[in-house]
Amino acid sequence: MENIYLDVNKLLTYGLHINIIVALRGYGKTYGTKKFAINRHIKHGEEFIYIKRHRQDLSAENLASFFNSVSKEFPDHQFSIKGKTFYCDGNIIGRAIPLSQWQKLKSTEFPNVTSIIFDEFIKEKDLSHYLPNEVESFLNLLDTIVRNRENFWVFMIGNAVTMANPYFMYFKLFPKKGQEIYRKGEFLVNIPKAHIFQEYRKNTAMGRIMAGTQYEKFSLYNEWKNDGEAFIEKRTPNSKYVATFNSQGREVGLWYDKHMNLLYLSSKHNKNYKNYYVTEKQYYEEGRTLVKNFKQEYHCLKLGNAFLKGQLRFDDIYTREIGYDLLKELKVQ
Repeated sequence: MENIYLDVNKLLTYGLHINIIVALRGYGKTYGTKKFAINRHIKHGEEFIYIKRHRQDLSAENLASFFNSVSKEFPDHQFSIKGKTFYCDGNIIGRAIPLSQWQKLKSTEFPNVTSIIFDEFIKEKDLSHYLPNEVESFLNLLDTIVRNRENFWVFMIGNAVTMANPYFMYFKLFPKKGQEIYRKGEFLVNIPKAHIFQEYRKNTAMGRIMAGTQYEKFSLYNEWKNDGEAFIEKRTPNSKYVATFNSQGREVGLWYDKHMNLLYLSSKHNKNYKNYYVTEKQYYEEGRTLVKNFKQEYHCLKLGNAFLKGQLRFDDIYTREIGYDLLKELKVQ
C-alpha cells in the first residue's frame, strides 16, 4: 500500500532545495515529510524545523499528536514533545516555529537542521490571513536557519486552494494545468496526479461520501479550488488609468472603459499616481490616502459598486486574488 502515497525521496532526485508539494488530501504530504526528517535524524543525527503560519497553530493541543501516526514506522524509538521541541530517544530531533515570530530567532543558530517543513503554506479560505510581507518573513527565517549551507531541503506542503498565493506570485512560479513537475531555479513544484491513490480513496467511506461534490474535485482530484475563470478578462485598449490600490503591500491598478462601462483591476499600475489608496496604516505615506471603507472615497466607491453590479474584471487569477482581498478590506459586501 505504501507505494500509492507521496515518495519524498523521489522528489529529491531532482536536486533542488525548495520542494513545493501541492497534493490531494490524504496523499501523505505531512506524513511523508515527517518520516523523511525522522529517518535523517536516526541515520545521520540531523534535525528538522516544522513551520506553521501563526502561533496558535502550534499550541500544545495541536502539537500533542505530532508523532501519533508516523511513530508506527519507528517501533524501536521513543518520541516526545516538550513545549515546541521534539525529541527522539531523549535527543532533540526538531523544533516547531511559528512564522509570525521569525524575528525572535535572528540570532539563533541551527547547524544540525537539514529538513524544513512548512505545513499549509497556502491558506484555506477561512478566517486566517497571510502575514504582512509573508514571503520575506519566510526568507528571513530560512536565512537564519541555513545561512550559507548547501545541505538542506525545504518542503512546502499544501492543498490546491489557489495558484494565486503569495509564494507563487513572489517567485513567479507558473506551473501549467496538468503539469506534475515544474522546475525553476532552486524551486520544484510537484502537483501529483496520483491516479492509483485516487482509485483507492474513491472506494473508502469518505470517498463515497464526497462523490460527485465540489469538495471531491478539490480533495480527491486536486483541482485548484478557487482558480476558475470567473471575471477574468484582459482590459481593453481603450481603458484609462484611474487609481492605484495597495492591499497588504501588493499594488494593483484600476482602469476604466467608459464605452464598455467596465472597471479592470490589473497588475499594470503606477505607484506614483495621484490617486493612491492604502488599506493598512503601515503602507501609508505622504500623498497616499488611507481608507477603511469603500464608501469613504470616490474611486473606492466606484470599485465597490462595480463589483456589486458585476462590472469589475481582473486580468488574471493572481490579480483577482489581490482584488478579492482588497474588496474584503474595503468592506464591500
